[in-house]
Amino acid sequence: MKLNQQNSKDARVLEFGAGSGFLANIWREKLGITPDCCEIDPQLIEAIQARGLTCFTSLSALPKKYEGIYTSNVLEHIESDVEVLKELYSALEVNGVIGIYVPAFPALFSGMDVAVGHVRRYRRRELVSKVRAAGF
Repeated sequence: MKLNQQNSKDARVLEFGAGSGFLANIWREKLGITPDCCEIDPQLIEAIQARGLTCFTSLSALPKKYEGIYTSNVLEHIESDVEVLKELYSALEVNGVIGIYVPAFPALFSGMDVAVGHVRRYRRRELVSKVRAAGF
């Protein structure tokens, strides 16, 4: 992810679906970059705030655009993933970068996926198509 070259600590990064803030905390500790977080679960929001991280409860509430956005194991839980990708695209600066980590191989979809709230697994081609449909 190409970020603010002059001072990486000033880089504007967002974690979408931040969970407890575990990954954002790694960014802060290892890279000196403190991402903003976006999360909807009230208990997880408390955990994020307990880590001293900023958390927004919706993409529409974001006060700025970001140089980079990442999301890890989130999109597979969202029925309208292309709509969310469009919102993420709108939250990026021009030439911003997105990093997406999702479970792969729909053939592996199982009861475990259902139990944890997954609505899909992705094929690379499908994810690329959806990302492009969102404007990337």
